[in-house]
Amino acid sequence: GVVNDNALPIASITTDIDGNTRSVTNPDMGAAEFSPLADNMGAVAIIEPKNTSCGSDQVQVKLVIRNFGGATQANVPVTVEVSGAVTSTLTETYAGPLAGGASDTVTFSQTISTLAGGTVNFMAYTSLSADQDNTNDTIFASASFLALPNPPTTTSFSYCPGSTITSTTDSGY
Repeated sequence: GVVNDNALPIASITTDIDGNTRSVTNPDMGAAEFSPLADNMGAVAIIEPKNTSCGSDQVQVKLVIRNFGGATQANVPVTVEVSGAVTSTLTETYAGPLAGGASDTVTFSQTISTLAGGTVNFMAYTSLSADQDNTNDTIFASASFLALPNPPTTTSFSYCPGSTITSTTDSGY
């Protein structure tokens, strides 16, 4: 990261706040010397679907993931568990590569149907097998969907030729 090995050494400061020896050539910025993790992936944000969307039969889910570690990562399993008004499990493998500190968007090929409306809950996470910090793997979100109204209907009727027929629309979409 930006703070790792990126400070100017000060000859009179030889230990950090924890008593660890500071680097004499490239100390870490701040009060503590540290070694960043190499393997650390996580979910950052669900950017699709948006809250209060109209229901649809093919709603696509898009998730931002981030490589919090220093090593480039590839072939990372990513999952979104959907519950509430819709129940489904979406899975993708992020092919990568994704450099340390970088983020990218995963678009799931599987879709969900929200035609009936309601609140949908999302639990999204990465499953990097070598992940050294699982505390930032998972995020939660929810979105509400408006149910699509039924299409307008008409009532059967008979009429005599030459008569006038008047129709009006309902207040639906």
